[in-house]
Amino acid sequence: MTQVARILIVDDEASIRLTLGALLKRTGYEVTPAENGAEAVALLEQQLFDLMLVDLKMPGMDGMQVVSAARKRQPDLAIIVLTGHGSLDTAVEGLHQGVFDYLLKTTEPAQVIERVKAGLAARTQRMRERTLLDVVGAAVQELRGTVGATPGESAGPNDRAITVGALHLDTWRQEAS
Repeated sequence: MTQVARILIVDDEASIRLTLGALLKRTGYEVTPAENGAEAVALLEQQLFDLMLVDLKMPGMDGMQVVSAARKRQPDLAIIVLTGHGSLDTAVEGLHQGVFDYLLKTTEPAQVIERVKAGLAARTQRMRERTLLDVVGAAVQELRGTVGATPGESAGPNDRAITVGALHLDTWRQEAS
């Protein structure tokens, strides 16, 4: 059974929060609304989310400040900026902060759902890649401790296979599976 993706919607307009929330809930996501940046940051400190949809122009803390705070608290969070006030400057700033996508509020609902799915898929892929890199890094450390220091030396009979997590290394055949 797959876990339902958790989405945080941050927008000062109640109609946007309600409309997006209903759309995403019908698609099968768990949705939490926040009406301003401070509320969003408090939620990010209390709960883990998979994706955040955030408006740029809000009273108090603006969308880019929310993005920056979110990155510090949940670095793996996929972020989509959804705004009625788009500009090249904010789009570039969003890219620098690792925003997955930048959409106008006039974007069709089907397109919003498509981009949410793509953002969640990209997040999952990034997390898998990081896990694999961690496993390979641990395997390299393990190999450094078991394989002889010079090319002529070989590992002992008990050192033929090294298993780290899901990675299995055969030091005799020099194969990984």
